[in-house]
Amino acid sequence: LAVGKPITASSSNASFPAINANDNSVTTYWESASLPATLTIDLGANANVTSVVVKLNPASSWGNRSQTIQVLGHNQSSTTFTSLVPATSYAFSPTNGANTVTIPVTTTASQIQLAFSINTGAPGGQAAEFQIIGTAAPTFALTVSSGSGSGNYSAGTVVSITANTPPAGQVFAGWTGGTAANFGNAASASTTYMTTGAAQTITATYSTAPTFALTVTNGTGSGTYTAGTIVSIAANTPPAGQ
Repeated sequence: LAVGKPITASSSNASFPAINANDNSVTTYWESASLPATLTIDLGANANVTSVVVKLNPASSWGNRSQTIQVLGHNQSSTTFTSLVPATSYAFSPTNGANTVTIPVTTTASQIQLAFSINTGAPGGQAAEFQIIGTAAPTFALTVSSGSGSGNYSAGTVVSITANTPPAGQVFAGWTGGTAANFGNAASASTTYMTTGAAQTITATYSTAPTFALTVTNGTGSGTYTAGTIVSIAANTPPAGQ
């Protein structure tokens, strides 16, 4: 899933940039300027990830080494990385395993990050290929009626939704449809909704705005108005001598 996707590193040796780590070639590689260092791939959408593969050049000129790597990730609903596999020392050998390490992972994520802390063969973290194995997560339609936020999302995505401006004489009354517990606040015109593993429709509803009587004594402007209405009022002509 990772080939050609946006990739970034916390640092890079000038000759060995991050893009070398997912160009589908083991003859090029990324190397960080120092340790610790991170290498992050943005898949652009949630994927069901089953493993991460880290490769070095299998040529015999690459000697044996060990790298301590932690695997982190987050899904589309978050920007905070959490640990998926704790920091572990992995042995890389061109004569045993083709300089390849496979790390089992079970997660749904849109970004995967490798955190390197030790490399016995170089002063920085190294990866000729950073592969993410899995399948794109299925998406489901969310239809937001009388509001914004419609789209196709994987299950568990937190979507920002906003009701349309109420029609004249009406006020927002609440959200209906979908799964009640998945609304951030069903009584708020701007809130969030967490998608499920099925197509759903949610609807912004409106009700007639309440009105209140304004009585203007000795003047004009009396009437029934919604709260916040600015009313023009005028005093009657004063009585003689007043």
